[in-house]
Amino acid sequence: MIKIGKTAQHAITVMEFLVECAQKRGTLRGVVSSEVVAKALGMSRALAGKILCNLSRGKIIRGASGPGGGYELTRNPEDIKLLEVVSCFESWGGRSNSTPSPFSEKFDALEIVVIEFLTENDFGSCVAA
Repeated sequence: MIKIGKTAQHAITVMEFLVECAQKRGTLRGVVSSEVVAKALGMSRALAGKILCNLSRGKIIRGASGPGGGYELTRNPEDIKLLEVVSCFESWGGRSNSTPSPFSEKFDALEIVVIEFLTENDFGSCVAA
């Protein structure tokens, strides 16, 4: 069954912040530290770091360590779908309960709608709105 957990929701917020930072600079280049992300979004540095590491593993952002290090987008925001970000934290396509319920078909239909929404929307359109 489909579920978008808190960490995935926070990851969307982190991405919106990184996109806004890139738009203010007028370039994808230039890093934002996990500390800056955490402080700006009111989350712990540990949570920000976890999210940024997962997004980096997903090749959505890239990180640079050391003095002056941080994270930056790997692509234009218009080329990053919400589904890519959420998929770094969630997996779908199977039910936890193998016995079909009366709602199984409805949950399957809902999952399709949510995946379509996440596939059709990118960070360029989300932040510009």
